[in-house]
Amino acid sequence: MSSVEKHGHHKCGGSLLTLTKVLTACHCVCDFHRESASSKMYVTSSSPSYFSIKIGHPDLKSSSSTVQSRNAKSLLLHPKCAMSHGLMEWDFGIIVTSEPFNSTEHVHPFKLYSTNETLFEMLISNITDRTKCWVLGWGTPERGSPKMSRYLKMALMKIIHPGKCRNLLSTRWFISDSYDFSSKASICVLGVNTSDSDCTGDSGGPFVCEGIVVGIVSYG
Repeated sequence: MSSVEKHGHHKCGGSLLTLTKVLTACHCVCDFHRESASSKMYVTSSSPSYFSIKIGHPDLKSSSSTVQSRNAKSLLLHPKCAMSHGLMEWDFGIIVTSEPFNSTEHVHPFKLYSTNETLFEMLISNITDRTKCWVLGWGTPERGSPKMSRYLKMALMKIIHPGKCRNLLSTRWFISDSYDFSSKASICVLGVNTSDSDCTGDSGGPFVCEGIVVGIVSYG
């Protein structure tokens, strides 16, 4: 688990894909713009010079020797990444670091299930309410608070039916009854404990089921 910092301050979470690539959310590292007569907000890459990656300790302020930091060299956004009616689509981004991280006990790439779409969809379909899934991050302890958590936290989550998800999201955004999350590379999850959820600053962090990263935090 890594902290994606912008101008030296925690902005989003990230997961080490390789020793030089960090998986995060597209909206964490992009700028939005609207094309005329379009309901969508499209994205362009922010400047890599704004970003750095810190990894190796659950305490963001730790000066431990386990902590490593690297500057971003380039930013890669999913070509379909966009925002429509406030909802992100294909919200994936990769930060390429200026130098590789050193592989240690505390710093190593996460376990990738498969790059095969069919196998990945089978994995998602086999996740049930009893599957232990977690989101991790340094996001704000309370919704609406501007202060990020100093310590890494985690919340137990479960995948929910798209219909229930549409009902919940419709209280905050315009969303049609036919909205198809899977076509936007999205799955819906909800805290097992009603008081638990992801918050501002958790975006880009991993959604982990049975030790495997199956998604990243996008919005909620």
